[in-house]
Amino acid sequence: MSELDYTINDQGILVPAPALREWSRSANAWDRHWAYHRICRNEYRAMTGAPPAPTPIGRQLSTDAVCLLPGILPASDAQALSETIDQFVERLGDAEKVPAATRIPWSPQRATMLRSMMPVIFSDALSAAIEEYFGSYFQVFSVSMSRVWPRPDDHCSFLWHRDGEPPQQLHLMIYLTGASTTDGSTFFLPLEESRRAAKAGYSYPPLDQRTIDLSAVMGADSQPPRVIEPDMPPGSGALFAAPRILHRGNWPVCRERDTILFLILPSHRPWAMRADRALPKLLAERRELTALIVDPFEDCAVISKDLNVTLPDWIHQCDLYPPGTSAA
Repeated sequence: MSELDYTINDQGILVPAPALREWSRSANAWDRHWAYHRICRNEYRAMTGAPPAPTPIGRQLSTDAVCLLPGILPASDAQALSETIDQFVERLGDAEKVPAATRIPWSPQRATMLRSMMPVIFSDALSAAIEEYFGSYFQVFSVSMSRVWPRPDDHCSFLWHRDGEPPQQLHLMIYLTGASTTDGSTFFLPLEESRRAAKAGYSYPPLDQRTIDLSAVMGADSQPPRVIEPDMPPGSGALFAAPRILHRGNWPVCRERDTILFLILPSHRPWAMRADRALPKLLAERRELTALIVDPFEDCAVISKDLNVTLPDWIHQCDLYPPGTSAA
């Protein structure tokens, strides 16, 4: 799409011109999100007069596509949220009959608690780092809470994979119960290692071909890859580009693993301007939202049409931008 014609109304909502709206509705998700990302970058520079300033977290995120964030949330807050999951599970009865990985609904109590913690989680420092990574403002478009029990099954998220989503989708995982080899965590292959795997033919394997064996990914005779294995206390987080780097869940051994997952996209206006309107809707959402099924030109509304989910060729090499374009 060469012409990105739009206006922004008094409420800060982007209103695409008819031609752009029609194009967005027919485009594949990767083109759609990149076009919106370009608008967001232009709007950021128009509002601030410059690109985002460099930050330590932003630099690491741009280099590795993953950054660990110890203590992003006070341990007492993490424990309080985890205790509400205990209460939910107690009401279910026999926890052994609950799926090994279970999404926890946002009760009014949990939603109120999370809203009060949002300014702590999305601090000025973290917000600046996300803005540096995108070159624009950002928005949270999905937030979910889950519990994993220490009884491993064959869940495909616990094998090496990349999420089949537009690369603009960024994840912030908060480990309410800590992250370690015993508490459960997420292992990451940073960007260059994930590119090595992609060149070896392992980028978006079918679900039945995902593996836990990195020698099978890289080749038995190749140099072992650098794996980031978090060891962090409760309330710590990981910020990572799940569509761009290989990662896998690590089952807890001794107790349940509780997490909150925020999904983040570029935005044409600051999150602080959108949070009050967006958060109630996010916490009331019962579907699993991802970038693949939302339209950023329609305020991240769910797309109500058949989806073209064929991955473009360029996405396999872990890039954020299509070929022939630039970050500028």
